[in-house]
Amino acid sequence: MRPTREAPSAGAEQPETRQPVTAPERVEAVSFEEVYFDFDTYVLRPDALATLSRHARTLSERTDLTLLVEGHCDERGSVEYNLALGEKRARAVVEYLTGYGVAAGRLAVVNYEEERPVDRGHSESAWARNRRAAFAITGQR
Repeated sequence: MRPTREAPSAGAEQPETRQPVTAPERVEAVSFEEVYFDFDTYVLRPDALATLSRHARTLSERTDLTLLVEGHCDERGSVEYNLALGEKRARAVVEYLTGYGVAAGRLAVVNYEEERPVDRGHSESAWARNRRAAFAITGQR
């Protein structure tokens, strides 16, 4: 004989209904390409403007991100000069991004002047790679 199930009575406790398990929301990995500067200037080049426009769009979509904007110089110039120039480069980037609508509170600046080169060479091509603003994601709000 087969056991039979009885229908639950009106006052009986119903079994717990399980909700389907969903995967946590996937957050797309984001990276921010460096922008480069010509010798002895903090004026944003056309290629830098195009890159920063893409970054601004990403930041508009990802309002949870905060960034550190790093100012860098090549090895030429005095320490005092490069301190000022690296700061101006990072601030030019922040000014562009805030002009695009990114909240200033989401951006911080640090100036590494010539202290963190990506290319330790002593040629024009090495110096060109070192004159840049780099980005580090510092948090997600």
